[in-house]
Amino acid sequence: MSPQHVVSFESLELCLLCLAIVWAILLPRLGAGAFAALEKRCRVLARNEKQAVLMVGLLAFSTSAATSLFIHWPQPRVPDEFSYLLAADTFAHERLSNSPHPMWRHFESFHIIQQPTYASKYPPAQGLFLAIGKVLSGHPIVGVWISAALACGSICWMLQAWLSPGWALLGGFFSILRMCFLGFSYPGAPFGYFSQSYWGGAVAAMSGAVALGAARRMAKEPSLHHSLMIACGLVILANNRPFEGLLLAIPLAVWIGRLIARQWENGATRMVRRTTLSLALILSAGAGITLYYNLRVTGHSLVFPYQLYEKTYAVSPAFLWAQPNLEPDYHHDVMREWAHGTLYQFYFYQKSAKGIFLATLYKLNVLRRHYLGLLLMVPLVFLPWTMKRGGMRTLAGFLLVMIVGVLSETWVFPHYIAPGYGLIFAVVLGSMRNMRCFCYRGKRMGLALSRSIVVFSLVLVLYPLATRMGVNPKSWSLWRADAIKELTRRPDQHLILVRYQAGHNTDLEWVYNDADIDSSRVIWAREMDLGSNLKLFQYFRKRRIWLLEADKLPLVLRPIQVEQ
Repeated sequence: MSPQHVVSFESLELCLLCLAIVWAILLPRLGAGAFAALEKRCRVLARNEKQAVLMVGLLAFSTSAATSLFIHWPQPRVPDEFSYLLAADTFAHERLSNSPHPMWRHFESFHIIQQPTYASKYPPAQGLFLAIGKVLSGHPIVGVWISAALACGSICWMLQAWLSPGWALLGGFFSILRMCFLGFSYPGAPFGYFSQSYWGGAVAAMSGAVALGAARRMAKEPSLHHSLMIACGLVILANNRPFEGLLLAIPLAVWIGRLIARQWENGATRMVRRTTLSLALILSAGAGITLYYNLRVTGHSLVFPYQLYEKTYAVSPAFLWAQPNLEPDYHHDVMREWAHGTLYQFYFYQKSAKGIFLATLYKLNVLRRHYLGLLLMVPLVFLPWTMKRGGMRTLAGFLLVMIVGVLSETWVFPHYIAPGYGLIFAVVLGSMRNMRCFCYRGKRMGLALSRSIVVFSLVLVLYPLATRMGVNPKSWSLWRADAIKELTRRPDQHLILVRYQAGHNTDLEWVYNDADIDSSRVIWAREMDLGSNLKLFQYFRKRRIWLLEADKLPLVLRPIQVEQ
């Protein structure tokens, strides 16, 4: 999707916001009877909480699947997606990591570890969901649909613990719209960020919502299974978004600690022991699994794959308070250019007061644009009244800790704060509940405004559908996927040598491979010096070899004849 499409989308949303305000001021009773009848039916449906959660989950899955099947089949386009797909392929082959390849220098790429094993740098949870989709259907995107369905259902379930059933159902509805259609990561990126890409976010949203929903229920009625759900949610978070999961876990642990202390004082010592023991056991088991995974990937249980990758390839640190790494020895100019690219420059830009102020506004706008847009910003005007409720203050406090912590990271994408997805909707819906009560000169403008926001949020979905989710049909990633599909139809095996020119756009990275490189029908490799290339050709002498000059248009695969 071009940047013009982003501007057009936000212009459309601004127009709809203006219409919503005009509707509330001039025609506050427009459709009041129909809305009242519909809301009554929704409240009846919402009272059956299990049925409501199931309905939200099934609707999220079906809309995600239909979008992929009938609008645009998702193809990986950013380096992170390829890394997660490598993890999925590795897990689908019933391995935690892969042996390093003899020709590994030709296969080095972003977010991929080559030594001491060949693996993704990322924690395993997202890759596991993609692997589930791959095993069940042969398509990792099915795992994304499943995670989106679980996330939306979990958010609805969480909201049922903190709000009334009707508002929880509305929150599930909003989560489907934002997660499956309207959310995008940055200007120029397609819509459906959490449900139509391999980048992740839905798994973290699900696990965060499960932990928050179970914690609230345990506060009302302590039980063993709620403590188990809290622990499981936190374990998944630790293996998906460990830092952001910690930002949620710390205030949640303080809140649960106060709850346990209060129950102990009230004499529920047996239940406190059981819940505390179950939390400790599950968390300890999760820590053991993480340490074992680290050991299999990096060779050291206390060294995370992410840490090893950063030490091997990165220069700019992940956090503003950290110091840049010493520049490592690179085998490829493109790896050096990536390390010194936009993210590196953005780190130093934030070293001045003006830079960090403007960067903070930019980061907040990235999060605002994905999770709220413009329409869902309106209810936050009533946030001061919402904070009068103790439960809302607690959730807002959790969310504030997460936002402040995420802003300390050098760069921000929407899935960084995905563990707080349910928190965002809880605060927005709590504010919308207060907005509905707003009257001016006897006119229930707040009620009309809340209804118009729901209607126009649904209208907004037409935009990404009309633009095929904002995907550029001439994208290099589609060309890459078509090339793989075409070569796979042929009986022989193939090796594609990728050549870059000086000044290559490092965001357009071609060299990514499956977990089992030697068994792949199509292999992508970096061009190196003549001697290294000849060794590569000799190793893959039974393959047909092609040259792709990635910076020359039109893109063409040219055969290379190698003397045996």
